[in-house]
Amino acid sequence: MGMLAQYMAVDNKILNKMLEMDNEKIIDEIEELSEDEKCDICDIDKMWDGLHFLLTGKSAARVIKDSKLSEAVVGTAVFDTEDENEVFLAYIKADELPAIVNALENIKIKDMIKKYSMDDFKQSQIYPNIWKKEDEADIYDELTFCFEGMLDFYKKCCKKNMNIVISIY
Repeated sequence: MGMLAQYMAVDNKILNKMLEMDNEKIIDEIEELSEDEKCDICDIDKMWDGLHFLLTGKSAARVIKDSKLSEAVVGTAVFDTEDENEVFLAYIKADELPAIVNALENIKIKDMIKKYSMDDFKQSQIYPNIWKKEDEADIYDELTFCFEGMLDFYKKCCKKNMNIVISIY
């Protein structure tokens, strides 16, 4: 199945509750909330590392401090979790989101796509290992779709003053 990324809008009450939980309980809360039709979610599936690379030139395994583009994908802070290799749980507070949205709005995704070849993704060992020249057009379409979906989702969350919980597992 692989490691999938999901971005979930939560209010302050839910985020504060999650900050007091351990990994297992946070995951249970995420799973429960994701079944609620009222909960806004952006799912970028396995493209999280590819999107991070496209925006920053680096794998998400190397979080870039003070980079709003990196923070868009991996958050501004991580939950205090013990299973770092199997589960990644992070968040973005509502007051941090406008600067991230601004950074994303200044990106011309078509220009970013022209900047990197499938070999660049492959040589940088970007997850998942799908970076084949013959699939290039489809992969770039999917990355564009994920970028635009994330930007729209973040804009909506900004308007509603919502926090973002990021889960990759």
